[in-house]
Amino acid sequence: MKAKLLWCLVVPTILAGIACAAKTTLSNVWRSDSYPSGTMQRILVIGVAETESGRRSFEDAFAAALAGQNADAVPSYQLLPGSERLSRESIEAAIRGRGFQGVLVTRLLAVD
Repeated sequence: MKAKLLWCLVVPTILAGIACAAKTTLSNVWRSDSYPSGTMQRILVIGVAETESGRRSFEDAFAAALAGQNADAVPSYQLLPGSERLSRESIEAAIRGRGFQGVLVTRLLAVD
């Protein structure tokens, strides 16, 4: 019950913070020239955070926002254990054969 109440408070707070945030700028973007245009439907969301609970909250909020845009976004904690350091190899192994079209890696740098 306590976890459910916390969940009901944390996610709306994060989403409200994202919605009310000042203009966001992208400091580093990479795009593949070989990717055909179109939208991705299945995306793995990886949140880099200081704590496991922070990672889960961050990934859940991003996955919910992407779901609102008709994407099947999966938080990485469902496939990758939080106790180990993520590597390219562990991510590739986790997504292999699961139909993912992309991986979104995010990290909160600052809040104005």
